[in-house]
Amino acid sequence: MKTTNLLVVDDENVVCESCSRILGGRGFSVETSTDPRKGLELATAKDYGAVLLDLKMPGLDGLEFLKELRKKQKDVRVMIITGYSTTENAAACMRLGAVDFIPKPFSPDELLEAVGRLLPVPGATAKTATAVVAEPAPVVEEEKAVEYSKDYRFYDEVWVQKSPYGTARVGATLSTHEAKRLTALQLPRVGDIIYRGLPIAVMTIAGMSRSVLSPVSGRITRVNDTLASNKEAWENPCEQAWIALVKPTDLEAEFAATPTRTVVLATAEGAKLDKELELLTDLGCTVETVRTAEGALDALKKAKKALFVIDAGSYDGKGPELVRAVNAGYPDVKVVVRGAQGSKHEAEYRAGKILYFSVGPWSVPEMIDILNSVFGPTLQPAPEIAPSRKLPNWISKIRIIGRNGKEVNLLASGEILNSHRGLGLQLRDIIFAGNYPITFTLGSKDFNVIELIEETDKCDRVILLEAKDTGRIPASATVTAGSEMLKGMGANEQKVQTVTVQPGPEKSAPLVYDGRTSKGLAEFLLKEMTKN
Repeated sequence: MKTTNLLVVDDENVVCESCSRILGGRGFSVETSTDPRKGLELATAKDYGAVLLDLKMPGLDGLEFLKELRKKQKDVRVMIITGYSTTENAAACMRLGAVDFIPKPFSPDELLEAVGRLLPVPGATAKTATAVVAEPAPVVEEEKAVEYSKDYRFYDEVWVQKSPYGTARVGATLSTHEAKRLTALQLPRVGDIIYRGLPIAVMTIAGMSRSVLSPVSGRITRVNDTLASNKEAWENPCEQAWIALVKPTDLEAEFAATPTRTVVLATAEGAKLDKELELLTDLGCTVETVRTAEGALDALKKAKKALFVIDAGSYDGKGPELVRAVNAGYPDVKVVVRGAQGSKHEAEYRAGKILYFSVGPWSVPEMIDILNSVFGPTLQPAPEIAPSRKLPNWISKIRIIGRNGKEVNLLASGEILNSHRGLGLQLRDIIFAGNYPITFTLGSKDFNVIELIEETDKCDRVILLEAKDTGRIPASATVTAGSEMLKGMGANEQKVQTVTVQPGPEKSAPLVYDGRTSKGLAEFLLKEMTKN
């Protein structure tokens, strides 16, 4: 295989010409085709280092192209170039061996950097050349070589930060108490597709399992195998306690939807708090410094959720008054006072509603525990109601009408979806809360081919929900187009989507998890049911 030979298949001539000009200028030999069928002939007949493939093309789309290509060329690397980089597309392409995405429009640097992750750039020095990665392993970033943004976003205890290369690093924070009792950490596998709101890891703390929910959707490119045994990592969580690197499918949108940890720090002009500010920043916080009571109240009004810290030495006797004003105006805001040993106003501060009175400069463990108390997750038990004594306690079908007027049926095979606990109960409640027209069919049922054909004939889409042990993290989901039962049945198969979920530890109720995980999985399924 000549690694410098590339094939670009895209129905837009401007894309083919741009790729040819940019990559040809860096020493690659580039062939192009605006006809996907001719492109497929080239791809199957010749040896290319990589194929750059458009996803949406008339006559033969990218997924069909990949299916045909893999029958004859199982090892050639394929990068998808598309303006339709959705999570579903990513999952489908990954299953057929695509190794990366580059969204349109892209700059010359973005194209060169993306291709450089797959193949050595001709003429590049040993220092700058990118090593070839053998299939099916995905591209791996060198952790120390990547400059990550200091802009952290948080999804409960989980943080995410962006790299300059369109990837994201996901990690977590734990209280000092939890970090000492962490005994096991189940990580995703390199190449897995993960989804926002579903587990990216499972921690075992003091014998209890706890899901770590991902703030982004995408493909896992690297995992931190040493984290479970590295107790020191939790002392510097936003640098060392990273769980995985992810190639997100929509990083900008999901990053923007994930909040910051905002700290409003009230301090008088000239106060020396450089070390305190550095500590908060190193722990992923966005710090807004205010000088007046009016400024503090205005900052808290703008923040969705914030920790309010007052430097008692800056305010002397006026500090307790400011704390009372915050208590009155924002009763849910947690207040921390940075004071001093023997402060004459300490009793007055403590008489107000405060979370903590800090004596002297903060220590790292002290601030980690404060932030965990304010911003950490609220752990919930698995939702449950009393089971029915007269009706079946299983759900076999959920029928809804989406906002687009389309009828969608979710079919659950066997006894996997409880009507009174776990995922089944959460899904019911979330659909009700969304005011979707809904019909439940109770009972345990295994759908056969004839019944599945009947379902696809009378609705717009069918989602097959199944619980299957794939060795992945509990509650992780795999989305596949079609169904093995309807393979080759044209329009009927095209209406079907299969969602495979990793069961929980309870064998008698495979889709029962803790409250947060059940809710995240229910929201994911509703999103799949209601998308256009």
